Amino acid sequence: MSPSTPQTEPGKKPKTEAKNQDPQKAVQTPSEDDAKARAAKIAARKARAAALIAQANATSPRRITVVYGSILKKQKEVDSFTKGTVIQLDRQPIESAEILVDGKLFAKGKLSSQNGHASVQITEIVKK
Repeated sequence: MSPSTPQTEPGKKPKTEAKNQDPQKAVQTPSEDDAKARAAKIAARKARAAALIAQANATSPRRITVVYGSILKKQKEVDSFTKGTVIQLDRQPIESAEILVDGKLFAKGKLSSQNGHASVQITEIVKK
């Protein structure tokens, strides 16, 4: 054997020194590559699912409710309501009505009538 050849015991592999290896670059094992590939596939599936949900939300109907006012009454008072009973609300007649989309405040508006139907003209979009 030459003096530059490292000596090893029989049955053991010789140790090799790493030459010119960048400490910033780690050698990736196949399991790390597999994990990264799986993570990329999962991210792509999540993105596709989000796009499908957004598309479904854009095309599905929404319940729009207009609230002009409210008041709390005891059940005994509610039971005494008859045709022609006037219920005084908690708002002034000039105040805006609240426009709710799926139960969440979306806008405020002014009550009006159009083509014989009650309607609301939006005067303010409420920031989310």
